Amino acid sequence: MKSSILSLFFLLSFSAFADTSIRRNPLTDEQVAALPVSIRENLHLAAIDLSSIWADTILEGEFFADEKVQIDLIEKLYLSQAFIGYRITYSSRAWDTSSCRLEPHNPSSFEDCQEGRIIESGFVTKDFSESSRDPENFANFQLQ
Repeated sequence: MKSSILSLFFLLSFSAFADTSIRRNPLTDEQVAALPVSIRENLHLAAIDLSSIWADTILEGEFFADEKVQIDLIEKLYLSQAFIGYRITYSSRAWDTSSCRLEPHNPSSFEDCQEGRIIESGFVTKDFSESSRDPENFANFQLQ
């Protein structure tokens, strides 16, 4: 059975209204470290790709982010006992520029801005062929 992001979203939406449910299994740091490097790399590439939309969304407002995206949480998704994909939560260091004068090429100007992280979640199919942002956790800024 070939998984696709559309069927994954359908299942996730359907599970909220039916007895069928998607089980989310968050991985511990030890479990993440035990994943093959190729899986970690593919999930990181998906996070970078998904976060690229921030330039047209949250970063058009009062926020500035550095370009380093990290994965904060990996969850394996299961339908019954079948593994169907991943839900990843990823973030980047960011600053709220609404109350300061930020000059991106002047590191000392960052001191006057509130620091936090832009955080978002997304879904990745088990074969890494498709990914999409989680509509229940679009990018938002959180103070540190």
